[in-house]
Order: sequence, then C-alpha cells, then structure tokens
Amino acid sequence: MLKQATADKLKALLKGFDVDKLIAAIKDDKEADFDVPEVKVFTDVELTSRDESMKTVGIKAGKEIAVKELKEAVGLDYEGEGSKDGKKFIAEYQKKVIADAGIKESDKVREKDSVIEQLRANLTNLTAEKEASIKAAKMAQLDTEILSHTIDRKPDNLTNQEWVAIIKMNNEITEQDGQLVVKRDGKVVANQTDMKPIPVKDALVGFVEERKLGKAATPAPPAPGGRAAGDSKGNPLGISNMKQFKEHLAANGMSENGQQAQALLKQITDTNANFDFKE
Repeated sequence: MLKQATADKLKALLKGFDVDKLIAAIKDDKEADFDVPEVKVFTDVELTSRDESMKTVGIKAGKEIAVKELKEAVGLDYEGEGSKDGKKFIAEYQKKVIADAGIKESDKVREKDSVIEQLRANLTNLTAEKEASIKAAKMAQLDTEILSHTIDRKPDNLTNQEWVAIIKMNNEITEQDGQLVVKRDGKVVANQTDMKPIPVKDALVGFVEERKLGKAATPAPPAPGGRAAGDSKGNPLGISNMKQFKEHLAANGMSENGQQAQALLKQITDTNANFDFKE
C-alpha cells in the first residue's frame, strides 16, 4: 500500500493528475482505464536555459521601460530604429541640452577653428616681423661695413646712402667659412696668387680704384733726396723691397690689390731687377 505522504507528494508534483483515481486503478484486479494528462517535464539544463532566457527578456524589457520613462521625464519624443536603446537616448538628450542652451555644435566648432587660425596667423606675422628685423639689422651692419672701408673715397656730391648703393650694385658682402668675403658676379673676390679671399676692405677699395668711382688717392710724396717718381734711374720713390712698398701704400691709403697699387708695383719691379719681394 502506498504511503499517504508519498501520495500527497505525487498530488503536489503531478498537478492535473487524479492521483487517487490512479492508485485505485493500480489496485483494481481488472484492467482499468486512466486518462493521462499531458505533462511537460524539463531537465536541469533545460530549466537553466529557460531561466536565463527569461532573465534576458526581463532585463531588456526593463531597460526599454526605463528609457520610455526617461524620455517622458525629460520631454523627449523620438521614434525609429534604436528608439528604445539607452545609447540613443543619451545622444538625443545631449542634443536637447545643447539646443535648450541656445548653442549649436557647428557654431562651437567654427569658433574653435577661427581662434586656432587667428593664433596661427599671429604666429606667422610675428615670425615674419622677427625675420624682417634681423634682415634689416644685418643689412644695416653690412652698409656700415662698406661705408667705413670706403668713406675716404666717397665723392662730396654723394650722400652716404647713394655711395653705398653704387658699391653694392657690383659687390655683395656675405659670410663664407666663418668670415666675411666680397662676391662679384657670383664669385668670391680672391687673390690670384693663392686664390684666398681678399679682405673686404681691400676688395672694396680695389673696386673703387679700378672703376675710378671715388676720389683719387693722395699723390705720392717726392722721393728722398728730391728725386720724383720716374727719375733718371727709373726707380720710383726709391722703393727697393716689398716692406717699403706696403709701407708706402699704407701711408697713402692705397689698397694692395687696387689697380693703382698694382701698376705702381709693376713700374718699380720693371725698373729694378733686384727688387726684394720678401717682406
């Protein structure tokens, strides 16, 4: 005989079953019919899967309800794809905040870009002004260099600016290997003997003398003993060596590389076979 407690458990578990009728049919000596209702039985795995699915559906429904309530709370009304999505709500809410504040996103971007462009323009202008100032200072320095070396040759009827401009038409003072040199026709003015650059002063004075642009050099004083240049012996000024020749040039403000100095040296050496070229 089935215990009553067991029968009660069957009644609780097999809802829809007439457990008492089932027990009676089992006890009957004759064959008895029993209507078996349709009962769905799940395994543990199936039950877990079902519960997870119901949980996911529940969470989704909960989020959608929350988004709907938030939309109503802040006064948003939009439909379409993603209308129940939280990310969509955030994006739409940000637009609403900006619109309510009277600020357009495009205006903010344009304002930022305008400020950046203005800063770039200011930086460009400052850089250009700095470079222009440096260039002007350098040009003024070079003009002073030219004038200081040739001022004694400047004609009285020309201003300093005019005189410097004339010389600069054919002479460019530039830096090469750490020193200032003079370029003429794109080439450095160099000594023909060793091809080393001629000092700036000598190159400029030599140019003035060759072109006969400025004042003439001071005439050479009479030679000692009353002999003038080109005496009967053909030895101008009594100069017999290079040291005396350079001293003479320095005393008279003549450039060693000038046309006048070179002509004088040729005259001396042509008439003095014993001229000492050593200093």
